[in-house]
Amino acid sequence: MRATAVLGLSLALSLAACGQGGGPASQQAQQAAAQPAGPPPVTGPAIRGQLQVSGLQQLPPGLSLNLKLLDVTDPEAVPAVVSERTEPAPSQLPYAYAIGYQPTWIQQDRIYVLEATLNAETLALYGTNEPIPVLTQGAGDSLDIELVRGAVPRAGIPPAELLRREFQRVEGALGGMRRVAGDRTEGEVVVGWDAFIDTDGSLRMAREIFDYGEGKPGANFQYAYQNGKPFVIVR
Repeated sequence: MRATAVLGLSLALSLAACGQGGGPASQQAQQAAAQPAGPPPVTGPAIRGQLQVSGLQQLPPGLSLNLKLLDVTDPEAVPAVVSERTEPAPSQLPYAYAIGYQPTWIQQDRIYVLEATLNAETLALYGTNEPIPVLTQGAGDSLDIELVRGAVPRAGIPPAELLRREFQRVEGALGGMRRVAGDRTEGEVVVGWDAFIDTDGSLRMAREIFDYGEGKPGANFQYAYQNGKPFVIVR
């Protein structure tokens, strides 16, 4: 009887020790179980590349990565979501991202862009600063992207409205830029102009005033520049 009791006690202690395991393998399994399950891996046609965040090599836990493929062909319409993927954000950067799509969804005469955000619940912490052209109009399906802090998701804003906001932002910053001015004559037309140079030496806005002579209406033009090219012209 005593031997039976000792054996029973030893078995109970062994079971209790197993239940309180706490070893590295057990802790890793518990942590893995606590992680939210992501979507299945992307197979087939996809937009792929390396994703990084300016100034970061690691991300805190609990964030999610959202990728959207948008149709922005109509500048007056809210962009249509062609494909979307949400997954737990990676802990290490850069990260090999992918978002799948069906080739039958893509029309070569339309314009598509990729938008990416890192979110804490519904708040976008990092995002693409500008929508990135993909798939058509000379753009491909392989590109590296860099997210910046505070970038605003644009999926719900028509491109024309985005251009208007960017133009207003540039116009509001002219006071802090270097101004140069001059005039020229084109036949009987006198054109006065000025331009605004940002602190990095880039041209951000130019303005022209056309004088067609006495009694004739003139014309004013404003050109907002981005990366050396005008992106908005206002008359």
